[in-house]
Amino acid sequence: MKVHSKKLLSVLLAMMMALGLMAPALATEGTSVTKDTKIQITKDLLIGKGVTVPDTTFTFKFRKPTEPEATALKNDDPLFHNFYLPQEAVNYPELADVTVAYGGANMNRDADGTDEVLTNVTAAVDLNETSWGSAGHYVYYASEVNGGLDGMTYDAQEYRIKVYVINGTNGPVVDNVTVEKFDSNTSTWSKIDGTPNANKESAADGCEDYVGNNFKFTNAYNKIVEKHPINNNSTSGDTPLDGDADYSQYAFKLTKDVSGPSASQTYAFTYTVKVTIPASYQGNDYTLIPVLVNGYSAQQINQHSSVSTDGIDPTSNDPTPAQMKPDVEYMIHLKHGDSFVVNALPVGSEITVSEQGEQGYLPAYSGKWGQLITTAKTGSKAQGESLAVDGTIVVGEHGAYIQYTNTVKDISPTGIVISNLPYILMVGISLAGIGFFTLSKKRRNS
Repeated sequence: MKVHSKKLLSVLLAMMMALGLMAPALATEGTSVTKDTKIQITKDLLIGKGVTVPDTTFTFKFRKPTEPEATALKNDDPLFHNFYLPQEAVNYPELADVTVAYGGANMNRDADGTDEVLTNVTAAVDLNETSWGSAGHYVYYASEVNGGLDGMTYDAQEYRIKVYVINGTNGPVVDNVTVEKFDSNTSTWSKIDGTPNANKESAADGCEDYVGNNFKFTNAYNKIVEKHPINNNSTSGDTPLDGDADYSQYAFKLTKDVSGPSASQTYAFTYTVKVTIPASYQGNDYTLIPVLVNGYSAQQINQHSSVSTDGIDPTSNDPTPAQMKPDVEYMIHLKHGDSFVVNALPVGSEITVSEQGEQGYLPAYSGKWGQLITTAKTGSKAQGESLAVDGTIVVGEHGAYIQYTNTVKDISPTGIVISNLPYILMVGISLAGIGFFTLSKKRRNS
């Protein structure tokens, strides 16, 4: 019995020793298959509604640490290669720039041009395709190159990439790579997801299966419109610019027209107007919007906000610019021939307009506004009803305008519509004739 127990104990000890020898190999194999050796950059482009996507290429570069950065990294990680030290002079390879292209042919943008965030990605960068001089840890910093495109803001964010190289069967190979982002609040670097999507290593905007990583740069592209197709109404006050009969000097214009022999050309109609700047332009110069005054008075509906209305004088037609805040609703009063003008706006700005109904007047509007193109719109209401523009006015690359027309059907002092008087007289004469004939017949019969 004792001999049997000793044999069993020996077998168990041998199995434990074998497992102990296999453990490091199993651990290495288990971690290697889940590690990342590729990185990929996500690009978000913020763009206003109706703005044509520019044909441009974004470039991302990788730099090596500066000498102070290398010293700090070496202190934190003894395996980091500090190529500024002669005793650690190793082959510290360069990483090639990567690019992502934007433009009409490359963008799967919504047909109506309303999507305001366009996502694209670079090709995946496989760091095992780089020749590494020796095992150890390498660090790079990734940033976006300022391409200098007019209207484009470039992302100043910089990321830190750590590459962990080990000795493989055929020489040094990448075992793992991490991407880090600096947190200015805590003054620390934190690891983020910078790996390619498992299903698609590169994806254009509109690919539903693409899930972006956090290795991301965001740009905003803005275009300012300062002219728009001329409104040919003779009362609008439009004049050609430098002999060009197709454009006038404003991005948006609201004009007023009244029609009918009895319509008052001095009565001021009440409108509410609000301008919203596209998200891509937030933080830029349009915290106050200059507007031109052409014979109207204006007041802010919310009287508690501080807004400058200097220069508004409805009696003198003072052209001094007034100022509006974005996303604040204003009340303006326009009479026949008056206008409300915004000289310049970012493309994609949205404007809402509505007219307060007036008894005796039939309201209607017509105008042109659009996104990728300038679109004609019209609307009307019954007498005395208020009329809001159906759908937000989007200032396209050729601007926008809207004209309200109020028509009065002329009436006589007795309330009989003059335009119907001939028909009324004809009916009256007919009824009188019938009455005369009936009365004459009764007299003959009596």
